[in-house]
Formats: sequence, C-alpha cells, structure tokens
Amino acid sequence: MKWLIIAAASLAVLYILFILIPSVLVFRHIVKRKELSEILSRDLSGTYYDPYLPALREASLHVSEAETERLSMQMPDGTVQEALYLDCGSRKTAVLFHGYNATPEKNCALYAEFFLREGYNVCLPCMRAHGNGGGKYSTFGILEKEDVKCWLRKIAENPEIMEITALGVSMGASALAYASPDLPEIGKLKILILDCGFCSPHALFKKDMKEKYLPVHLMLPLTELLARLFLKVDFREDTAAALSKASVPTLFITGDCDTTVPMEQVLQNYEACSAPKGLYIAKGAEHALSIAHDPEGVSDAVRTFIQKYGGEKPLLEREEI
Repeated sequence: MKWLIIAAASLAVLYILFILIPSVLVFRHIVKRKELSEILSRDLSGTYYDPYLPALREASLHVSEAETERLSMQMPDGTVQEALYLDCGSRKTAVLFHGYNATPEKNCALYAEFFLREGYNVCLPCMRAHGNGGGKYSTFGILEKEDVKCWLRKIAENPEIMEITALGVSMGASALAYASPDLPEIGKLKILILDCGFCSPHALFKKDMKEKYLPVHLMLPLTELLARLFLKVDFREDTAAALSKASVPTLFITGDCDTTVPMEQVLQNYEACSAPKGLYIAKGAEHALSIAHDPEGVSDAVRTFIQKYGGEKPLLEREEI
C-alpha cells in the first residue's frame, strides 16, 4: 500500500509539473491581452512575411498618415472598443477586422488601400484585447462576434451610408463567420469577405500543439476547460455550424500554402456556407498574405464578387462563382 501511495503521489506531481502548469501557462499566453507595443515590437524578418514587408509597411504608412476619425463604442459587456474611420465622402463603407496578435494596419492595410481606390470609406476596428481594443482576454472570434455585430450596426446607423462590405482576416474572418447567422438583420450589409478564417480555436490549437510536440490529448482538454470556467466560451464552437445558417453573400479567400490555417479549414467553411458564395485560392500564398502575394487576383475576385452581389438588387436565388 505504501508503494501505491508513493506511486500515486509521484504521478500526481508529474501531472502537475508537466501537464497542469504548462496548460495554465499556455492558456494565459494565448488569451492574454496583446498590448500595442508588444505587437509592434515583433520582428518578422526571416519569417514568411519577409518578402512582403516593404509593401505592408508602405500600405500601413499610407493608412496611418491618412486623415482619420477615431471612433469608440461601448460593447454589451462593458468593454470600450476603438476604430479608425477613413471618410472619403462615399455612401459605401468597408469594415475590416484584423487577426490575432495583429493590428488593423498590419493585417488590413492592403485591403484598406484597395477599398479606398474602389471609392469606399474604410473602418478599421481594433479587435478585443488588442492594442486600443478594450478587454482583458482574446477569445479567437467567439466573444468578438458580438463586437463585429456592434461595429456593423454602428456604421449602418449612419443615414449617409447605403452599402456595407465586411471583411475579416484570420480571427477577424472567424468572428464574422460566428456572427453570420445574425447579420441579415443589418440590411445595409451586402457582402462578407472571409480571408483565411479557421474552423474553431480547438482546430487551431490542436494543430499548433502537435507541431510543437506537446501532449495535445492531455493539455488541450485542460486549456479548453479553463476557457469554459474563466471566459465562459467553448473553444470547440464551430464556424461551419454558424455559416450553415448564413444568408449574406460570402467570398472565401485562402492561400494554398497557408501553414497557420490550412486551406482545408477554409474549404470546410466554404462547403458549409448556405449563403451565395465564392472562393478564391491564391496560389503560393501563406497565412494572411493572399492580397500581398497575389494582389491582382485577389483584387479582381473581390471586385467581381461585389459587382455581382452588392448594391440594392434583391437576392433571388443561391448562386456560386
């Protein structure tokens, strides 16, 4: 009996040291607030971003130097979120939602330049717990779905605006996907564009843990339990289930060399989507870099989709491109 107690105690200590504590640390790392200084200090030299850094920096500089209005809004949970608004006097506005551990300028500057050239105003919200976005914790699109709905409603309240296009990159795309069943109530919203959105935080974490040779079957359930207990969110919530109830025309964009959110996850969301839909695959593009890698192809795909489904004409039937 003594040896059984010692063995059990030893196993408990090993579990605490090598499973429980690492799981808590991983959870805190992935959900904790991303300060602006932390995001901007990341050195992307030598990463797959490297070839595109000059174009990204130039676009980011154009956006930061543009004449902007700073918007703020209190969300239903009390957090205060901020956004930049580039007003060119148009009756159309594009609202662009960035990804995890990023800023609007980093993920969305090239898209912002595209929409400005196309004659749109551009709204660039800071996502929850990122930079100037309020809140302590990021939830990979699950709580953020309420934020994106609030921003879209706020833009729609402007009587001068007649048409809204919403675009999300990575986590921003997944937030829009989660929100998609409720978006038809925003009548001015005509188009959704989802660039490299993942299926669920669970699928994202599982892939990442496997690549880091972590004991995924022991750590991931604990990480997800902590999310349920402390954040009241389910990291297994599936964007495909939400998209199966969508009706706003949706264009999916992915790179076939995406190593962060594999193209298969985007295709799964595309297949599940019940709205009129389109798909563009940027050949050779890595994660969140489709428009940087293939600017003409992505721009043409977005422009064609908007021309097909934008404006005031009614949607009479489900179509695909």
